Amino acid sequence: MKKSLLVLAVLGFAAGSVAAQSSVTVYGLLDMSVNSLHSDSTATTVTLDSGKWLGSRLGFKGSEDLGNGYSVEFKLENGFNGDTGSAGQGGRIFGRQSYIGLNGDFGALKVGRQWIPAYMALAAIDPLEVGMAGDASVWLGANVFDLDVRTSNAVNYTASLRGVSVVLSYGLGEVTGNSAADRQLGYVLGYANGPFNGVLTQHTINDATGTGSARATIVGATWNFGPAMAHLAYDVDKTKAAGATIYDKRNALIGVSVPLGVGKVRLDYIRQDDRLVTDSDAHQTALAYTYDLSKRTTLYTSYAHASTDSATKLNAGVLHTF
Repeated sequence: MKKSLLVLAVLGFAAGSVAAQSSVTVYGLLDMSVNSLHSDSTATTVTLDSGKWLGSRLGFKGSEDLGNGYSVEFKLENGFNGDTGSAGQGGRIFGRQSYIGLNGDFGALKVGRQWIPAYMALAAIDPLEVGMAGDASVWLGANVFDLDVRTSNAVNYTASLRGVSVVLSYGLGEVTGNSAADRQLGYVLGYANGPFNGVLTQHTINDATGTGSARATIVGATWNFGPAMAHLAYDVDKTKAAGATIYDKRNALIGVSVPLGVGKVRLDYIRQDDRLVTDSDAHQTALAYTYDLSKRTTLYTSYAHASTDSATKLNAGVLHTF
């Protein structure tokens, strides 16, 4: 009897604690698509995949008002593969995001696993939102984003004033006796005014010894001129190891997105200039269409053709948020 009363008391306390967390939100997104890939060197492959536009996820987020303009926020976001049910991001429980932060008049300070700010800046410029068959991050900033699009052990600071915004990011490498090893540094400078949105961003990831690094520098802008939005971006990607440059490329993107009722047509062209390998310049053309069935469900299809190995990608999918 005493044990039963104790269990009931504990359950009652737990229920009261959960109820007190009224600002906690459970949310998610499921993205599933059929995809086709063909190139000169490989036969056509057709797959059912998850997260080709936006990564499938299940998350928890919340905040607490501390008074005097201060608040605490947190986010725990799990990534998963909807086609197999397996965990994403190398099997991490909360591999997409896992941070706690303090907000106030000074801005916002967040610590934990977070997106690379440069990747999010590119997503805001790319008409295909670094997703679908024409993912711009496969080209712009690829030497950094191929390593990871998130930083673990990150300290990020964000502030904005009169249309100017800044994001500073520091990722601790946590290597004993070598603070430069595996360290990450990044920033975003943004300016928004009416239809114009511009950004300058850079991110650097050091190697395991701290003697080499991969660095991506991107400048871009969007301009909403009414019936359509123009997209422009240019980046410089360099990777050095022990003082020797092993990757040196320039990428330029031009695109447009055109709303059509509840749908949107998205088009971009990317041109790559390889500064180290002769006759290795490349380009890609991508076209996508998204159609909102509701506020939470969107159909999408996209096509991309790259001159490299004459690779052709095609996908058609559905994205649902909850």
